[in-house]
Amino acid sequence: MEVLYIVPFPSDSSAVTMKQEPDAFIKVVQRAKEGDHHAFEMLYEQYKQGIWNCLFYLIRNRESAYDLFQETFLRAWKKLPTIQNNFQIEAWLKQIAIHVAFDYLRQEKNCFMLTFSEQETNDPGSHLFPHSAGFEENIAQKESIEIALAQMSPRNRLCLLLHDQWGFSQREIASLLGISEKSVSAYMSRGREQFRRLYYQTK
Repeated sequence: MEVLYIVPFPSDSSAVTMKQEPDAFIKVVQRAKEGDHHAFEMLYEQYKQGIWNCLFYLIRNRESAYDLFQETFLRAWKKLPTIQNNFQIEAWLKQIAIHVAFDYLRQEKNCFMLTFSEQETNDPGSHLFPHSAGFEENIAQKESIEIALAQMSPRNRLCLLLHDQWGFSQREIASLLGISEKSVSAYMSRGREQFRRLYYQTK
């Protein structure tokens, strides 16, 4: 099999979406599973934004998130033939990204500081919680959110974001991370308390 090179954030208006063309989309997935690079690039084009956001908000460091972004899609390319349900490609990619991020966080002892002012407005990771209204409605200042999240302990932040931002249940988080539901609940509880404390310290 040839080496697949991932180009960061290419533009491809021909991407086939599952909602718009479900039959064509499934054919693209099947072709990618059979080793078609162009088909895989179409999937990459469709899901790159969500995967980047997921990794960036978990890691809080642009350079590290980019490395893990690359690793996520390289793993996906290698493991794609093993996926059972072609309709579950998005959830499957997110699981890979989360595992990649968790492996990284387990090896890191330091949390990284990245303030909102350091981000470029045209960067895929520059929109804080783009798919979630909960945090944004309750907390108006994005910069304070950025700073607070960056200072949280990795496991607290990971469990809190997986549940409150991406909608995973405690059982799903426990399965993804290989820990008990009781541990997930504890991390989330401590995470919320830690987030509130850090957030108000920045005001």
